[in-house]
Amino acid sequence: MKANHHGTPVNTGDLHGNLHLAQVLDEVVGKRIVVVDDQDHKTPPPNLAQQAKIQRPKRGHAATCMPGCATPSHPDSNAPSNKARSRKRFQRLGNHLFRYRATGLIYGVFRLKGKVVWRNLGTVDKTEAKKVLAETLSKAERIDLVIARSLTLDKLVQLYDQSLNSFSPGTAENRRCLLGFLKRTWPYGLSAKVADISPVHLRNWLALHKRRLCNSTWNTYLRLLRALFDLAVEAKALTENPASKIEPQRQVAKVQR
Repeated sequence: MKANHHGTPVNTGDLHGNLHLAQVLDEVVGKRIVVVDDQDHKTPPPNLAQQAKIQRPKRGHAATCMPGCATPSHPDSNAPSNKARSRKRFQRLGNHLFRYRATGLIYGVFRLKGKVVWRNLGTVDKTEAKKVLAETLSKAERIDLVIARSLTLDKLVQLYDQSLNSFSPGTAENRRCLLGFLKRTWPYGLSAKVADISPVHLRNWLALHKRRLCNSTWNTYLRLLRALFDLAVEAKALTENPASKIEPQRQVAKVQR
């Protein structure tokens, strides 16, 4: 069961979701995502299929039954199929687009890394839904889900520290000093997933030190954050750099006398 942004529950039937993967995708392509295993969606497990199999009597032989018992029937003979339930809940609008009948909201359905993803596109307009879906697919293709699930801020700092070996000794020493300060003062924990870090977190960290830093030094820390999260984008843990949305401080030009 999944709730859309209006709070209305959306029943996805028997689709089995990977919740951790959904949380990662939420950060990448937006909110309100349901991820299901395509294999589980299409084919029941062998043991269940065996149990559901009907033993039909051979031609010319009546089915044996104990006195007083009812004629055996398929356990799910009266239950609607997954497809029938989906047709009742969703109306197909075109390729990859379905409208949820209860609310009118449109969902995009696509495959990503072997998974079938249902995403609430947050609109009832078909034209707008096509644009949102195109943007979603563009972002989703630029991410590696394995790296996005596992890369923490601490690991990212280590990777960046290793990359400093290609810089001059003076530059590397200066940036390692800045990295050390980041590790000591980061208030959200170094075990935080990089995919969970937003521009708000970065602004809050910079604001903690705004009073003691002049604008040029504040901008130096911002450049560090941008370089750090550029590495996360290159590693395909993020689709865009959260630090790029933060504007640098304006520096007052010195007046020459």
